[in-house]
Amino acid sequence: MIDEDIARAAFPFERRNWEPDGSGSLTTRRKQAWVRNLLGANASLSELDCAANLLTGADVNRMTGKAPRDAGDGRAWETVLDEALAQPKHTTSRPATEHAFADVLLPFTEFFRHELHRRGTRDANWSAAAFEEMAAELTRELSRWAARVLYTEFVAFRPRRSSANDVMERAAGVAPTRESYREFTDWMLRGGWRETQHKYPVLVRILSQATLARIDAVIELQSRLASDLPLLRESFNAGSDLGTVVRIDGSGDSHRTGRRVSILQFSSGTRVVYKPRSVGMERLFNDLLDWLNSHGSPERMKTLCVVDKGSYGWVEYASNDECATPEAIQAFYRRSGGLLCLLHHLDATDCHYENIVAAGEFPVLIDAETLFHHRFAAETSYRDGSAQGRAQRWIENTALRTGYLPHWNLSRDRRSAYDASGLSGGEDRELGDRVLRWVDANTDRMSFEMRATSARVVSNVPRIGGQPVSPSAFVDQVRDGYATMYHCLMRTRQELLADTGPLFAFKEQHSRVVLRGTVIYGVLLSALSQAPERMRDGFDAAICFEQLGRGCLRDSVKETTRAALAAERAALYRLDVPVFTARADAVDLHCDDGTVIEDFFPKSSYATVAEGLRQLSAEALADQLRIIDTTIHVRREIPSVPLQAPGNEASYLTMARALAERLDETMIRGDDGSRTWVAPQFVADTERLQLKPLSANLYDGVAGIAVFYAALYASTQEETYRQSAIECWTTIKDEQRESPRPDAPFAYLGCGAGSGTASIMYAAVLISALLGGQKFVEDALDLALVSAPSDESHDVMSGTAGLILGLLAVHAVAHDDAVLRIAAECGDMLLKSRVESSTGFRAWRSPGDGVLLTGFSHGAAGIAYALGKLHELTADDRYLNAATEAVMYERSVFDSQVQNWPDLRPVPGRRRGVSFEQAWCHGGPGIALSRLGLAQHGVAAEDLELGIRVAQRAVNESNRTDILCCGRFGLVDTLLTAGRARGLTDLVEEAQLSATQLIEAAQARGGFSLSHLLPSGVRQPGLFTGVSGIGYELLRLEDPELLPSVLLWEPPAR
Repeated sequence: MIDEDIARAAFPFERRNWEPDGSGSLTTRRKQAWVRNLLGANASLSELDCAANLLTGADVNRMTGKAPRDAGDGRAWETVLDEALAQPKHTTSRPATEHAFADVLLPFTEFFRHELHRRGTRDANWSAAAFEEMAAELTRELSRWAARVLYTEFVAFRPRRSSANDVMERAAGVAPTRESYREFTDWMLRGGWRETQHKYPVLVRILSQATLARIDAVIELQSRLASDLPLLRESFNAGSDLGTVVRIDGSGDSHRTGRRVSILQFSSGTRVVYKPRSVGMERLFNDLLDWLNSHGSPERMKTLCVVDKGSYGWVEYASNDECATPEAIQAFYRRSGGLLCLLHHLDATDCHYENIVAAGEFPVLIDAETLFHHRFAAETSYRDGSAQGRAQRWIENTALRTGYLPHWNLSRDRRSAYDASGLSGGEDRELGDRVLRWVDANTDRMSFEMRATSARVVSNVPRIGGQPVSPSAFVDQVRDGYATMYHCLMRTRQELLADTGPLFAFKEQHSRVVLRGTVIYGVLLSALSQAPERMRDGFDAAICFEQLGRGCLRDSVKETTRAALAAERAALYRLDVPVFTARADAVDLHCDDGTVIEDFFPKSSYATVAEGLRQLSAEALADQLRIIDTTIHVRREIPSVPLQAPGNEASYLTMARALAERLDETMIRGDDGSRTWVAPQFVADTERLQLKPLSANLYDGVAGIAVFYAALYASTQEETYRQSAIECWTTIKDEQRESPRPDAPFAYLGCGAGSGTASIMYAAVLISALLGGQKFVEDALDLALVSAPSDESHDVMSGTAGLILGLLAVHAVAHDDAVLRIAAECGDMLLKSRVESSTGFRAWRSPGDGVLLTGFSHGAAGIAYALGKLHELTADDRYLNAATEAVMYERSVFDSQVQNWPDLRPVPGRRRGVSFEQAWCHGGPGIALSRLGLAQHGVAAEDLELGIRVAQRAVNESNRTDILCCGRFGLVDTLLTAGRARGLTDLVEEAQLSATQLIEAAQARGGFSLSHLLPSGVRQPGLFTGVSGIGYELLRLEDPELLPSVLLWEPPAR
């Protein structure tokens, strides 16, 4: 490999001695790309020197400058391609695999085979099939790295093809030819790799590093197996001969220069797990299970045999066996509750579905490396005394911390979520993430597409008769198992913590420290593999990794955190997932390259576990049992309560006061006068709920609750409600101060009026009117002036249309022309973003799925409403015309038979292609409210009548929830708002009657219906999703002149 190519393959922090060169447009573009990945999409070069000294402009000038004359330093990877191309060609070892470009990658796999034969342990008892399986695994890895680059070159090499013809050929079953592919392969093997290394030196470096790492790791495994084979026979096969290794599965994450956990299967049938790291935690955990089994554990727990060899070890394979009887399923979930309790009080994390095996009626933890996980103060956490800080710590101290209870991970496009928990995650379902898949691989017709991923059927959930059994029907068993293990720990805690007890030996063990979700590292590495243009220069390649540094930009970030970031980068440059560890009784962080970062943690994990065991109590147990109820997301039917005629009903104001008392009972208050709540919240735009501290937003966050308290103050003039609203706003200001982007503090929420920045603007304007004073208006104006439209999300809830509504609310009280200009920019963005529908009318695509949705919250109705309001202030007919066309689109899909608009969201599991919702968010009622805003322009009066009739039908259906967003109080507001706007007293009276009936129904069953997704009794405080919204609507019914409709983001009445 020539020096020039070696130099261009160097990663940035290998360029410290390069000569600065800030000239040239290419250099400027590279620096700009670096800065944007580090600081955000809108950052500029001038901001780099202000990034808390993480990196200076001079640093980047050197990294994009000129290499010294001899840029190589004798690293082993530099000669791999030369040696690989010099290997004799073995036609018998052509890859029997369909991994993309496997034939082209033969020089590397041949080099791998040659080095194993030359350097490997010959008596390691390996079959030829096992060697070929390892070669195939290497080919898979190399293909993931190289395929996009090689495809780019192959497309340029082969004759031009028509993608339409390829699709028709596939549909007709025509087999693809391979002539061009063979020619390309031959060209690459004869000399094309030389051109590739000059054009894409980073790719050749990566392939070389990966091959060398795999060689070293396999040889190390061979040597260890040969040395330990007698011990393995005794430990795992009752002293009998294991036979030869016939299969090996080492497809997991790469750590410490290519080391991977591997499952070895011997010809005797025995399987053994090899772990190229300490297994001390596994050994002691299984010893602890044995101890508990003999000291009164209510359900005997299964243990695994562990052979601890210090720096590595061997572990018994846990077989995923079925349960024989329904009683075994119940026993499994009781043991699951017990295991959850034990993991919780050993401060375990990362207990996701891949780390749990259902071995018949026994749940088995197969990876115990994160027991005694150290607590570290996240650099983005709130001040210790703040309400949000206390809420975060409360969550961290619950069983949710383990990852074993159901929880939702958001897909990369933020449109769907999937459960990755040890208890219930990993079921075979389509996920939101889209990954690259090859079509007609290694043929002339070869192409790729991005497909939604599906989780494979996994082994953590018990099965009977071949069918997995979800925990949803076994909540009581999980609770019982948790409670009985909890009492066992309370009873034996003195023995557990004694110097001779089973926990004492954990002190000297190292546990893995997960600084951030490991999936993030995989995403970053995958992003590089799918970016051919970044394979031309090491600086460009490293840009993919710079997002890791965003959390280190504030001046308050500790040097220890920056040192950990440097270790993360170094591991990624080695193509590894970073690994950190810490000794259980110490506070230093150990990096995988041997670096030790002293005093990284405020407290040792052993001290935390001991303190937690000493604090076990009946009250704490009750909290955990409530969390188990909530997080398993039992789908219970809300009781069907017949709606009776009004009797001696409570007044609207009295009921609103009672709801405020419920909020006060469950709040978390900070020393700084802030307050927040922990409650189930929707994960982004999905239908999944997650228990967590409230966000700042209007929809289900603290801003919405502040609006309710402010409305109570305006209705009663009682100071306690005013103070409560201010305390909520203090929490919002705390979150603003802790933002990673001071220039756009709530940008991470999106820009919308429901869940984004605009929602906080609107809340501030409304609270200002209700409480009095200019402070809230100033806060809203500050946010408005730094806001920007989204080029991806267009709707009211989370996108640009919502930002228009927030900006117009601010403009109404601040009268700042700059705010109106930004609103107009948003309107122009919406005009440019329209696409033609199948009916010919233009509308807006939903992010991710690309569907042209109807309805107010995420569809055309809400966007049309925002554009109509913008037209009223700007008199720009383009906005009104676009709103009118959006109405025509919705009318074109109206179902005259159902008398409603379809909800076109692609909902997984929906039995029919389209549903017809009857709520504010989706369906006729919300569309009716949208048309109210356009009524003065003579647009869609007929739609208004249709939508009102939908609301009238739905408001008396007892199987609905009571919330504003998609429940009956949202329908009440539709009738109230429409009746007042049109002077129809019968609609207003109907709204009041319905509200009175809803109060009576709630009194009869002991509370309002808040969710079909959660068990009864779980409290939801939010404005659109919970009791704050119900309370606000009751107050609005009491005095509609005082309070505007939040479902229309109306400006304050006075």
